[in-house]
Amino acid sequence: MAWYNEPDLETLNFVVVGGHMAGQGVLQESLTQHPMIICHGTLLGGSDESRKAMHESYFDDSMHVPDWYQPDLLSAEQYLSNKVFDNAIHGEQAIGVQLSYQDIVENDLWDYLQGKCRQGNFCLLHAVRNPVACFIEHLQVTSQGSHTLCPDPDRLIRFVREHRSAEAKLNRVFDDSLSIPYHELILDFQGSLRLILKYLECSFSPACVLRKTYGNRQSMQSRVNNWSQLQAELPQDVLEAVTSPTLF
Repeated sequence: MAWYNEPDLETLNFVVVGGHMAGQGVLQESLTQHPMIICHGTLLGGSDESRKAMHESYFDDSMHVPDWYQPDLLSAEQYLSNKVFDNAIHGEQAIGVQLSYQDIVENDLWDYLQGKCRQGNFCLLHAVRNPVACFIEHLQVTSQGSHTLCPDPDRLIRFVREHRSAEAKLNRVFDDSLSIPYHELILDFQGSLRLILKYLECSFSPACVLRKTYGNRQSMQSRVNNWSQLQAELPQDVLEAVTSPTLF
């Protein structure tokens, strides 16, 4: 497989972006089931082993040429441009990759993604979720499903502000984007999927409708032991997210 690929103007490239636990993983898993779409998972984040495994799940065994993303050997921009985008091995008409806010910030991909968007044949699927809900669910996952969460107020404040900063910047940077609210994705997955596929100019495929049930319907308040304390200690900008009806 050649490293450098000639751009195919008929191929749509896209990114699926969101904060921690915002739904972009569900979207990636669903979209990659479409016969005319490949949507890669986490190619930039995680450990070297996980990046290698995700890369080789589509591009096959790297053998003696380690061509998965390795930060010491090449930049994220080089990897995405030269290996991922426009590289449809099986003739897919849309090529996507899942990115977290953290991936974009840590690799400083703002100008790169903006430039790709302005070139055309490139768009963004933006999974949007209340940052407090993202924080609590991420904390629950990283604490191995503990039901006795006591979030530190300072960590929550920092998380919410960083999340909102990245979300706002994405909205400014991208001229061509589709926002997917988390509650709509969970409550009407098939309806959201139809909207997304129409946006990507791909026909609906039943294969994309996952048979799993996503979303923990347990309220955020019931997962946190120090809820009243949190509310008392949070500044107004973060408290707005705590009391918002989008805390879902």
